[in-house]
Amino acid sequence: MMLAPIARCLFCGGDRTTSDHLTHCSGRQGRLEADFDPRENVRRTDPDTSYLAAHHGNVRGDYRTRQRFNVYLAICQAGSHGATDEENALKLGYRLSSADKRRGELVKVGLVVDSGQRRKTTSGCLAIVWIAVE
Repeated sequence: MMLAPIARCLFCGGDRTTSDHLTHCSGRQGRLEADFDPRENVRRTDPDTSYLAAHHGNVRGDYRTRQRFNVYLAICQAGSHGATDEENALKLGYRLSSADKRRGELVKVGLVVDSGQRRKTTSGCLAIVWIAVE
């Protein structure tokens, strides 16, 4: 009796032929997790506490991964209309600094780009409108 070969998913590494594959793989999160190392995102000018936070471990990393995925999902859902960092922060209930940081990480791995559009924020300043890469 021969077993069928496993058809590895490029995104999550699981067997994409299983009936429950789509329940745990959106087709993108593997790339989000594989392409991002939080230690690379710490600038040389950041204080030593930033380096410690980047190396803190899985609990913080999982939290950031969830935030990053939620920001990415919000930008994808916005479609060609796009979303500013402030719009994402308000929609997701995040601090602006968190939404901005997670979106920056998505730009770094090439999943989100500047649409060229600008929209006013609640303070009246113009902000970049971000869209997901197709």
